[in-house]
Amino acid sequence: MTPPRNELVLATNNPGKLKEYRQILGEFDVHVHSPSDLGLSLTASEDGETFIENARIKALALGPDTGYRVIGDDSGLEVDALGGQPGVHSHRFGYKRTDAARTDHLLTLMSESPDSSRAARFRCAITVVYEGEVTFETERACEGRIGAAPRGCHGFGYDPVFVPEGHTQTFGESGDEIKNRISHRALASGDLLEYLRALIE
Repeated sequence: MTPPRNELVLATNNPGKLKEYRQILGEFDVHVHSPSDLGLSLTASEDGETFIENARIKALALGPDTGYRVIGDDSGLEVDALGGQPGVHSHRFGYKRTDAARTDHLLTLMSESPDSSRAARFRCAITVVYEGEVTFETERACEGRIGAAPRGCHGFGYDPVFVPEGHTQTFGESGDEIKNRISHRALASGDLLEYLRALIE
């Protein structure tokens, strides 16, 4: 039996990303499964040159026979002072193995950057695959700047050093309620919801 159109599987092994999608989409009665929920495993070589390419790789990696619409998500941080780094390499920036180590590496590289040169953005690309075919894609960004030091313990990745435009707190300080309303992933998920509503209607 084909799953309802408001049930999706997210092609990720990242628990923080899964949590955010469930929070953002759950308000709209959209249910997000992990691959392990369905007895699936995800192995994808994220070797694309853009966020959209990597999102597509992940979504297609689960194969055409899941029965579900599969969300592929790729996201990362772009820092102007670093020529757009870490970009698609955000999760392996500096070959560091933890969020804290990658954040420390970023701040070290930016130690000489003045406040006027710390502009950055989080970018999120979403691809939807159904029965082995790409049916929807979008990419959104949340503009902001890099703080001088980590602040806050919410979120994951570079959240403790990213201050979104128009705000004074980092994503690490502001918590889920604000982040899930203004973040790159929230904006891209808004486009995803419009796509899903069109299917259901």
